[in-house]
Amino acid sequence: MSPSAEANPRTAAHTARPILERIFRDAKPGIRCRLWDGSEVCVGSPLASFTLTVNGPDAFRRCFGSGNTRAMAECFVERGLDVEGDLFDALRVANQLEDLSLDWIDRLSIWIDVQRI
Repeated sequence: MSPSAEANPRTAAHTARPILERIFRDAKPGIRCRLWDGSEVCVGSPLASFTLTVNGPDAFRRCFGSGNTRAMAECFVERGLDVEGDLFDALRVANQLEDLSLDWIDRLSIWIDVQRI
């Protein structure tokens, strides 16, 4: 973890928002993501019926920095992520990620932002 993220976890949470918006902007239903510092980010439409809880910055980097949904599943099994609420809606969103195609600008932006968490 970088010294700046360790000293100010709000900075890390602030950096997480644009990453989540790039990945989940078209998600249906939307998601609510609770970050390790207690802050929440809502993305997508309509309002989320579940909350994805990220238990630490390492879990966030692993899940959203890899571009690989398998990493997200492994993180869930290892308790780096939790799902509260409608598990079936969470699985629907996870299935949508399999078809997600980000352009190079989005991928580069996510990679840069993940380095700052």
